[in-house]
Amino acid sequence: MFGFPEFEDIPLQNSPLREVICQIRFPTILAIAEEPLFRFQDRIRNRFPELIEEHEMQVRFSGEPGSLSSEIDSKRRVFRFTDAENKRQVALASDWIAVTTSDYESWESFGEDVRAVLDSATFLYRIPYAKRVGLRYINEVPIAQDSSDSKHMKGLVRPEYVSLLQTDAWDMPEEFLTQFLLTNGETKLVTRFSSRLENDSHVLRLDFDCYREGTSLSLGNIDSQLTEMHDVIYRAFRWSITEEALSSMHPVIKED
Repeated sequence: MFGFPEFEDIPLQNSPLREVICQIRFPTILAIAEEPLFRFQDRIRNRFPELIEEHEMQVRFSGEPGSLSSEIDSKRRVFRFTDAENKRQVALASDWIAVTTSDYESWESFGEDVRAVLDSATFLYRIPYAKRVGLRYINEVPIAQDSSDSKHMKGLVRPEYVSLLQTDAWDMPEEFLTQFLLTNGETKLVTRFSSRLENDSHVLRLDFDCYREGTSLSLGNIDSQLTEMHDVIYRAFRWSITEEALSSMHPVIKED
């Protein structure tokens, strides 16, 4: 179960968010790949005027162990619609649709994009149900070169994340990853805490991936499902960081 406490949703002037992704997987709909998408484009053009068509790479393996052969299939079409700055994007394939942003302002704003896109797709293609509903928030915090050590990292996140660094057996590793999976009913949360070395400095990543999987997930209450996932992720994020880290993100305190 999820035991994260409640936190007030506070805007951050120096937000660590690098990308937010909402993806819905559904049964394959051939019309998306075979028919022109002008009706779908017309419905979202005001938000996402640019269009790029790509081909999704799939690798198939066949044969017996020791004599496997591979075949690359690049026929699956993926349509990417973006805003003029390429900060907000919609990707549509025959069995999934995703809305992403690297310029996140608020859940309300991002939710409007998601709602407009999903309403258009479900209306035009009569998507019967979902097989997976997911929401992912990726946060990155760079650490200055002169303070790129485990002591500074301990001041940013809860000690549970950095327990393996509390040793004299090694210095700060160039890379590490801690991952755990939590389940609460049908909802799952994967939390990944990692660090990597970039240009002689470490970058911390807090990656929260909340999702539901099933054979026929209803799309009728998709708004409430995603809002619930957002709330879980925000509570997990706030629980994960220290007050020192929150202060460095310049929270906007609402006046009474």
